Amino acid sequence: STVLGLNTRCHHGLLVPSFSGLKRMVLLQDLSETLESAGELTSLGVSGRSGGVLEPDGSRFFKRFKLHPNSVSFEYEIGGISITKSLSMLSDKNVLLASYTVNNTEDSNAILKVHPIVNARENNRLSTGGHFEHSIKTVSEKGVEFKTDDVYLFLYCDGGIYSKEPLMWRDDIYHRLDETRESNIGLGHYSFQVEPHDSKTFFLMALGYENEAAAASVFRDLIGRGFNKLMERSKNAVLGSDMMSLLTASDSFVVDFMGKRAV
Repeated sequence: STVLGLNTRCHHGLLVPSFSGLKRMVLLQDLSETLESAGELTSLGVSGRSGGVLEPDGSRFFKRFKLHPNSVSFEYEIGGISITKSLSMLSDKNVLLASYTVNNTEDSNAILKVHPIVNARENNRLSTGGHFEHSIKTVSEKGVEFKTDDVYLFLYCDGGIYSKEPLMWRDDIYHRLDETRESNIGLGHYSFQVEPHDSKTFFLMALGYENEAAAASVFRDLIGRGFNKLMERSKNAVLGSDMMSLLTASDSFVVDFMGKRAV
């Protein structure tokens, strides 16, 4: 994606896993956040609209972006509330780990809502043909699954609650692709509450595989380790410290061979 979290190209997304047949599928497009505090609702996400307009446009609350060896972080400030979102991938697995640290110095509760935006297409083309067949199932107050005939996506949180919403299709404009329009799906939202003058960290995991059985096997292995340990392991790993790590990491880049650069 981009530093603002705005997708401008067809291969942009937060979880773009490798499948059989050398396919890469865009499953989790975005995690779009809103903050509710003192009766006000503030959007932190960004989405492209026609004419270069961003709607929502959370960029005015965006303070800094940090690139770490194995993760990235986005920092926001809304009045007396600061939010740090960290994203990290697990090596050798089609898994995204997200953490949200919310520091609330206000006198009212802060409720962070995270809205997953999903799709089910190959990374070299957009789903411009309109709506497509899919199913969404709430597994528990922490988990939700999204699947089509070809893909399976599972999201699970620690410290929050999942709420299903009426089906929402979000039309996004890709400015680097002559303002091509694509329909993506809003997958409800996760809610995380922080009391006044308190600070908490919440976690969200997204797994993308070709079928439910493959995702379930990986999930059972990871969930027993705990979110904190998984995030720390991912952040502290030395990327490229040996040949196998380098080969594994190379699969995460789309390379412009003519320009000799990763994009």
